[in-house]
Amino acid sequence: MSATYFGILTKYGEEREAQAHALGIPLKITSLSVGDGGGAVPTPDRLQTAVIGEWRRKPLNQLSTDPANPNWLIAEQVIPENEGGNWIRTLGLHDETGALVAVANCPPTYKPLLAEGSGRTQVIRMVLMVSSATNFELKIDPAVVLATRKYVDDGLALKLDKTGTAVAAAKLATARTIALTGDATASTAFDGTKNVSAVLTLAASGVSAGTAGGANEIPVITVDAKGRVTVLGKVAVGNAATATKLAAARQFSITGGATAAGVNFDGSANVALNVTALDVSKATAGILPVPRGGTGLATVPAGSYLAGAGANSMTPRTPAQVLEDIEALSRTGGRLSGPLLLGNGATIGSQYGANTNSAQTAHVLLPDGAGYAGHVASLTGAMKITLPPVAVGLNSMIRLRVDLFEYDAVNPPVSILIQGYVQTTKAWARCTATVLAGSPVSDLPIRFGSDADGRVCIWVGELNKTWAYLTLTVAEIMAKYNTPGATVDAWGTGWKVEPVTTFDTVSVTLSSGNLAFARSDVVNVAGLQDALVQKANAGLILTAGNGLTGGGTLATNRTLTLGTPATLTATTSNAVQSTSHSHALDTQTSATDATAGRILLAGAFGLGGVAPGMTAYGFASDFNAIDGANVLVTIDKAMANGPLGAAAIAYVGQLRVSRRSLPGGVSVVQELFVSDTSWIRFGGGDAGSTVWAKWQKQLTEQNLNVQTGANDTTTGRILTVGSAFGLGALNALGTANLDTVKVPGLHGQPLSANATVDRNYPVGVAGTLLVISGGNDITSQLYTTYNTAALFTRACYRDIWSKWREVLTSDALTGSVSFFASPTAPPGWVKANGAAVSRAAYADLFSAIGTIYGAGNGSTTFNLPDLRGEFVRGLADGRDADTGRTLGSWQASQNLAHVHGVTDPGHTHQLNYQVPRNIFDEDRGTGNESHFSVDDPHTPVTVSSKTGITIQSDGGTEARPRNVALLACIKF
Repeated sequence: MSATYFGILTKYGEEREAQAHALGIPLKITSLSVGDGGGAVPTPDRLQTAVIGEWRRKPLNQLSTDPANPNWLIAEQVIPENEGGNWIRTLGLHDETGALVAVANCPPTYKPLLAEGSGRTQVIRMVLMVSSATNFELKIDPAVVLATRKYVDDGLALKLDKTGTAVAAAKLATARTIALTGDATASTAFDGTKNVSAVLTLAASGVSAGTAGGANEIPVITVDAKGRVTVLGKVAVGNAATATKLAAARQFSITGGATAAGVNFDGSANVALNVTALDVSKATAGILPVPRGGTGLATVPAGSYLAGAGANSMTPRTPAQVLEDIEALSRTGGRLSGPLLLGNGATIGSQYGANTNSAQTAHVLLPDGAGYAGHVASLTGAMKITLPPVAVGLNSMIRLRVDLFEYDAVNPPVSILIQGYVQTTKAWARCTATVLAGSPVSDLPIRFGSDADGRVCIWVGELNKTWAYLTLTVAEIMAKYNTPGATVDAWGTGWKVEPVTTFDTVSVTLSSGNLAFARSDVVNVAGLQDALVQKANAGLILTAGNGLTGGGTLATNRTLTLGTPATLTATTSNAVQSTSHSHALDTQTSATDATAGRILLAGAFGLGGVAPGMTAYGFASDFNAIDGANVLVTIDKAMANGPLGAAAIAYVGQLRVSRRSLPGGVSVVQELFVSDTSWIRFGGGDAGSTVWAKWQKQLTEQNLNVQTGANDTTTGRILTVGSAFGLGALNALGTANLDTVKVPGLHGQPLSANATVDRNYPVGVAGTLLVISGGNDITSQLYTTYNTAALFTRACYRDIWSKWREVLTSDALTGSVSFFASPTAPPGWVKANGAAVSRAAYADLFSAIGTIYGAGNGSTTFNLPDLRGEFVRGLADGRDADTGRTLGSWQASQNLAHVHGVTDPGHTHQLNYQVPRNIFDEDRGTGNESHFSVDDPHTPVTVSSKTGITIQSDGGTEARPRNVALLACIKF
């Protein structure tokens, strides 16, 4: 049945969602409206532009997706107890422009006012199925939104550590000593109240201090795998200090735009090279700055640029003047087009302030070197931003906009505004950080301080932070500084961004939790500010002590793991080493000690040996008497009450007995293993008075009724993998005649030599055979060749086989032509329109027809036949009709030679006859008849005459029969 209550996108909402999906710009949902439906529950209409009977429209509290259904969009709004006095029958979602995006109806609900005697806070949720929830975004004013209890709880769950034990710890009860030994030594105390550092002392390497090498000496230094110098020496050599002549003379020459002939030099005398004039046509290095042949200047200042036009002399311009010319472009209407590449040291910014000798402000975009891009999927460490030397001046107020981007679905791009006051002492104060764009997962700790080189630094993230294909850019800086003479260039150069695994000197730490909530109305969420105050200090580090490993900052739960102990024995005592520990073991006091929780000894209850108090065979020759707890014994004698009956039968093997008290159930189990057979029986009752059930043989493969061969069809037998009719393995046909193969299953013929016609194979090719049974009288066979995958079928009824028939596949039709009543080619077909197509994409078709209908570009394409508007005629192929034709050749229209007959309805001809007329000669005719006598003595005068008949043309511009136009396509 169709749903009564539902929600849909409006026509406007559908258009906005499609636009959001295409452009990647989310549709911003701002508010939810409530209506009374005009007194009845309305049916949502996609053409609606307003909610029927709307009486309330307020911002959304939350917009989320259903965890189990990612395409279900859940919009939530809270109506307080002081609003109402009306019915709720229909809902609507609106975007930032106020337009209706989605509409829904709901069961009628009355929202009372407190003044009516009943008041409540109403939570409205509207669930909407969309193509992608990522196309929608919540846009609200946190100051006017009410939060549900669940919303606050969820926020606290993300921010508070509810399970850690060190959340409130500020100091360890007992201070611990951190010591380093080995090639370097150090020691310091740590109680958790602050970070500690220790002075590292390097051990002596054994090599005496001194200088290796000198005049005419080469230093010889040997370093071991740890980087320590083990040998410091020198070797004396000869050099040019005393040489007056080279052993082999060397030749000097000059080539290129200017040339010089080669001159030998052996050091015994000075040489001179005669350089020819510059040949511009042969200059290969660089481009001449003035291609028209000169500068027009006697001298050109070093480091200057030359400008000029026409035939006038060039004018030197300093770099500062060139920069002024570029800056003047925007004021004079000019512009720069194309890519503009700034080299190292280039900055774009401005400097302003009334006091040019003291305090000024620099606003700089894209400072040189202020970025990092790492093309690795997992980069660990904090990102260190080192400020330029000018930042360490007479106190500076600095604000940075830092952009981070990771190729990671979890961490979206984020922009952070970081600011602080750095003093000449390199100490920071009044530091803040705000997330300008991102999400709560963008909340990162920020640290301010300086490094060992005296440069001030800012660190983003923890040392154990993992980044994915990170790009970090200091995109913009604004600094108010008191350093006289400082410039924009000084603020725009000397920056450095790099990943580090240690912090230098940290002055101020903004722990995670501060950034994301800088964008929220924290004071409006009860208890949230107190929770943030109680959050663990991420700057403190918990270090493992003796016997422990692990530790780290207190930003998250930390696990301390006991170090791997030395080998434990039964006599091991409690001991704690620097990196491990050991404890005494609670072992058995005897081999039969069954105290709960104790560690068993070898030989306990017969495990690994003979149980105490037992003979080599366990005990007396009666299985019924063996009902002790957890016994494993070896037997080699005749015993009564065994599974084979008589007590005289000897049992050679092992017996395992397990006892466990189960109220009202089995408490003892005996398992007997003899040769390749095992038995089991159960018993109940106290030890010494056990009541035993019958022995049961435990089934093994040897006991099962399995197949005797690959084609064994005996009823009731168990099939075996790899044998059952070829299931799981080759069921080879060998030289069998296929007429005799009627057992259902899969069969294989690996040899083409065995696949002969006299053995009733469809073709002489190796392949596979599937046999299907339809009862005692009916069998079907399907044979597939190994090389071409051709498929043949036949059937048998009462030992009479039908002939093999090949199953035609679509591949066999490649190159065939068909006509279709649709305007487009169906799958597997392409229009026969003469187009040039790829030989690789249509490889099968190219193999079938080649270049008969055109070679395309001669290498990568070929032409399809062009059947548009053509009648198709069969190829003569040797028949004495339409001879001389080749496959694919074209023929123009033509009509068979023929004649046309004329039917004359009758006409007359005028004759001049004899005058005067001899009325007495009767055979001359009478009146105007065209008849005269042959004995007429007068010769008549005759006149020639034409018929005047014309045969008119008929038809159109071509010869054609009746026809219908269909789309010609070719199979590829």
